[in-house]
Amino acid sequence: MRFYRLKNEYVNYLKTFDSKMQDNYDGTRAYAGIVVRIGLHNYFAPLSSHKKSQDKYKKNDTIFKLHSRTNENDKLGLIHINNMIPVLPTELEEIIFSNEEKKYSTLLQKQYEFILSNEKNINEQAERLYKRVVERKESFFVRLSCDFQLLEKKYLLFNKTDI
Repeated sequence: MRFYRLKNEYVNYLKTFDSKMQDNYDGTRAYAGIVVRIGLHNYFAPLSSHKKSQDKYKKNDTIFKLHSRTNENDKLGLIHINNMIPVLPTELEEIIFSNEEKKYSTLLQKQYEFILSNEKNINEQAERLYKRVVERKESFFVRLSCDFQLLEKKYLLFNKTDI
């Protein structure tokens, strides 16, 4: 599992179909995330750094809380599984930690270590949420999640020459 950024044109294209997608802010606050496999599709699940407001979030399938592997009180942020989107390999840019600002690189490294140690749980949770949204259509999860089915139809049509 690796960390990636999404290309701005791709994010803007998919946002025209689903307003629940997070902004890329023209690449100034670019998506950073991981890729999980669900069925035939690769899904990009965005990360966020820790914010105080996240402490109130109850555990559920929409998010996966991150903390240091050795200290649960060292909160590192979230994986927004509810905001995962299908992704083309051409629209991913791998993040090289050593190329990032030191403080950000340190955070990414700590998140990465925790994610690697929880990879199986993250994949299972992403699949579970997908089923709750697409197959069972559970209203709570549908309301909080991107429209996975619609985005699956649209992402394969992405063509840079049309933009």
